[in-house]
Amino acid sequence: MERKNSSKNRNILNVVAGALLLCAIVIVPTLSFAKSNEIYVDNDSKGKEDGSKNHPYTNIEKAIQKADSGDKIFVSSGTYKVNITLPKDVDLIGKGKNKVTLKGDDKDDPVVIMSDKSKIDNVEIEGGKHGIVVKEGARAKIYNVRIKDSRREGIIILKGRSNDDERVELIDSSVKESGRSGIYAQNRKLVFINNNIHDNNGNGVVLEDDMKAYLEKNTIRNNDKTGVVVDLDESEVTFRNNDIIKNGREGVEINAKGANGYISFHKDTITGNGMYGIALLERRNFPRSLWNSVQMRDTNTVLNNKSGNISQPIRTY
Repeated sequence: MERKNSSKNRNILNVVAGALLLCAIVIVPTLSFAKSNEIYVDNDSKGKEDGSKNHPYTNIEKAIQKADSGDKIFVSSGTYKVNITLPKDVDLIGKGKNKVTLKGDDKDDPVVIMSDKSKIDNVEIEGGKHGIVVKEGARAKIYNVRIKDSRREGIIILKGRSNDDERVELIDSSVKESGRSGIYAQNRKLVFINNNIHDNNGNGVVLEDDMKAYLEKNTIRNNDKTGVVVDLDESEVTFRNNDIIKNGREGVEINAKGANGYISFHKDTITGNGMYGIALLERRNFPRSLWNSVQMRDTNTVLNNKSGNISQPIRTY
């Protein structure tokens, strides 16, 4: 009897092992070859629309409705009137020899709202209340994007944690002719490289406190107010090889309320601004030694600013 039960158990184990092997044969290749879907948009397309390369959608909204996490939306040259929200982990990429323009269809809404892990690349954004709004806590990539004529700020970055999981990258882009500031960012981790922020009706860039930011090779010029407004409190901000020139007020305004932080300048050019090159503003009473955490490292060029190049601490309370 025991030998019969043992033989029966071995048969059951063999069946189970065979079933598991079959699952591995079927499922593993499926997982291995899974890839992101490509969805195409061309507003000059005629006939059938299914989002394929040969039969693209004629508007971006249809592509977004179809998109799942990991998908890429490729948009052909043309002007598209939109107010869209990019879903989580979806890329929108302009393609073709001529420019792709996303023009705000409703002036009271942002042209593009970016969700977590979304990316926008190689487009022009025109009009709208804001050009781009990055959602609270969302990680986002903005590459090769030209933003102009926003009714208020060109880019709004809502608050998040100052770590890589919620980092916002702005690379090789421009923000100009906004009704208010070019960029307004709440506490977050930011990387801004090789951008042109100019001719905005307010400040060029505004960074709130509790910020971890790296700014390199940006040109911030001809903004009506200050080039960069930054809060020292609980922030770690690095400027490197930036040109901050010919802004209406300060080149850089550093505000402090008494919390520790660190701001450093490395080979930056800050010239020709309407007031100070760098203004140090005390918003509350605290020991002057706190200003030692603002460091001029390497060789910076801070010259020919109308009120002076680097101010003494200025009490505003």
